[in-house]
Amino acid sequence: MEIIVFLSIVIAVVAVLTSIVLVRRVKKQIAEMTDVLVDVKNGNGNRRILSATNELTAPLAYEINEIVVAYESRLSTVRQTEETNRQLMTSLSHDVRTPLTTLIGYLDAAHKGLVTGKDRDDYIETARRKAHDLKEYIDVLFDWFKLNSDEFALEIQSVEAAELTRNILIDWIPIFEDKQVEYDIDIPEQPVRVRLDMDSYMRIVNNLIQNVIAHSHADKIKIV
Repeated sequence: MEIIVFLSIVIAVVAVLTSIVLVRRVKKQIAEMTDVLVDVKNGNGNRRILSATNELTAPLAYEINEIVVAYESRLSTVRQTEETNRQLMTSLSHDVRTPLTTLIGYLDAAHKGLVTGKDRDDYIETARRKAHDLKEYIDVLFDWFKLNSDEFALEIQSVEAAELTRNILIDWIPIFEDKQVEYDIDIPEQPVRVRLDMDSYMRIVNNLIQNVIAHSHADKIKIV
């Protein structure tokens, strides 16, 4: 009987000692986790919690590590976006200022009478082209910002594309004639029904024609 009591005491003591050691170990691991998380919070995203697979806190350590990795991935994306936006704004400052300064220069010269006759007409025409180029650039920039935000959404709908294309091209005919660009437009008479975003389609067609007129020096355009 005394042996049984003695063994029970020994087992109890061992259990208590084991529990104390285990608690201290867990407290130490939690302290290490806290240090890592504080370090991550302060900007060191490379820190990870080290834990053996047989440790009591191993599942928690692995879960925290996955959270930190996901957090760093999102943070990296945000930083890249911020850097892209910074570079874009720097480029915008230059790309907009240059044609705008040129545009103002031509208009001021025409307005103040520094040029007359055909030279004045040429200045105004150059200013008009610069204004179109600037508008095209701003349209592209606006679309870029929309694509990189939650505001961009295509409104896909069923559209009669042949009639829509004719309506777009009608507005270009006076410009073709003014530029002495021969045009051959052959749009099918039968309805062509497609699903598309009307605003985007109109912008694409207008930009294509504007680029042809502004940059190709073509004397004939054919649209079929």
